[in-house]
Amino acid sequence: MKLKFINKIIVVMILIAFISVISISIVFLNKSSLTPSIDENSIEGWVIDAYDAGIKYQNYSIWSVSLAKDIQDVTNSTTYMMYFTHDMQAPPENLELRFFYNINGDYYEVHRIISL
Repeated sequence: MKLKFINKIIVVMILIAFISVISISIVFLNKSSLTPSIDENSIEGWVIDAYDAGIKYQNYSIWSVSLAKDIQDVTNSTTYMMYFTHDMQAPPENLELRFFYNINGDYYEVHRIISL
């Protein structure tokens, strides 16, 4: 009788361990899918200048966005031709941002922006 009780306890412990492993795996997989991939294309810098370039591409307005590594060094900026998906607006100037993009023709298709 005592042996049957111990067997039931062992079965319950194995079940709890199995459920715990499955739960932790699910949480880990969901968390890793929410964080940005290191391989995802991104550029970052201080927005020095951003204006509508007057070009239309697939119903999007193309923006000329100049980014610099340092807010004080505006002469060494790089200009990118971008359009923004998901109802995003062009970025304001004087903010340090990271743009996540896909290359689409000659333009950067920006699908997410985060502040640094």
